[in-house]
Parts: sequence; C-alpha cells; structure tokens
Amino acid sequence: MLCGCSLPGKSRITDRGATGKLASAQQADSIRISYRTNSDRLTIASADASNSLPNVTSSQLHLHYPHPGGQPEMALATLIVAPQESDAGWLDRWRDAGSAADQTQILDRRVLDLPARNVHAIVDKLQQENFFRHSKSLDSESHLGVVMDDARFAKDYRAVAELDAMILKVYREGHLDMAIPHRSGGIAATTLRRLPTTDDAIIR
Repeated sequence: MLCGCSLPGKSRITDRGATGKLASAQQADSIRISYRTNSDRLTIASADASNSLPNVTSSQLHLHYPHPGGQPEMALATLIVAPQESDAGWLDRWRDAGSAADQTQILDRRVLDLPARNVHAIVDKLQQENFFRHSKSLDSESHLGVVMDDARFAKDYRAVAELDAMILKVYREGHLDMAIPHRSGGIAATTLRRLPTTDDAIIR
C-alpha cells in the first residue's frame, strides 16, 4: 500500500474557454501535465529496490504533448529528482528558480519519449475521477497540474498509479538530460526552472 504525507494547497481553474468546459484529451491541441510526489513513497512500493529513486527526494514528472521535437503521435516525459523541500509552502509558490544555488539542487534529470496515447489516457482518467472539480483530497500524496490548451487546473491530490509507474519508467529507461547542473557547481547552458505559479501557467 502506498504511503505518504499530506501536501497542503489550493485548487484553481483559470481560462477555461468560452464554453466553460474542458475539451477531451483527443480534441486538445496541447497538453501539459505536472506531477510531484515524494520519491520514498515510490521506492517503498517498487519491487525493484536495486534501481530505486534516491532517498529523501521529491520526484517531479512533466509530460509534454505534442512532443517538443515535433515527433508525430509522441509526447515527452521529463523527470526531475531533487531534495525534498523543508518549506511545505513550496507547492503553493510554484515560482521560477533563477539562482545557481536553486539549480544545483537538482540531483537527476531524465527524459523519455512516450506514445501520445499515454498522456491522453491519463487525462481521460482524471476527467472520469472528477479531478477537474474544486474539491479537496483527504489523502493527498502529490501535487498535480494539467494544462489543456488554455484551460489550467492544479491542486493537491491523491497518488495516481499511472503517473507513479511513469516516474519509475522514466527513471529506469530514460536518457540523462544534459541540462543537469554539473556536480562541480557549474551550471549547464540550458536553464532549469521550477514550476511557475498556478496563476500564470503550470508548465512553460
């Protein structure tokens, strides 16, 4: 059974469009999903302890459809592993990390190409579970945000098994992203940023 601590926060919807309804995943031109959870929870649930996530870290999964590289019918998954934040308010701030000190906190960053249908299936599941309604989960173990075209929604939420499995898949099968800051303290040319505030956008 998965375990984890509650992550406080608020849900918010902005720019839902003229009809006031979210489009279906198949109708959306663009989908971005952000999912953050404690890595220790995934390690406990995983059967493969030999290739587990680092202890006392958070795992941040970002799904981008369409694929930024232009690959048809594909999506890009990016996994960022970082130390757990001591300040519980970080999820509510969701601001850019502009300093070198913030960027050197990233321990691992990996990317993996995925079929677009995987992203569509996750959105369909969330819609079936009424994720896009203003409600508070009693067993929050993650923070989850979705951007579909101009519609945005984010809130603390329970663990999502499909996204948990995707985190482990990207960690075990993904390619190391060269944008990771060098362990010596230098910063790679590609800028790494935390999630921005939910008032602006969930993923940039």
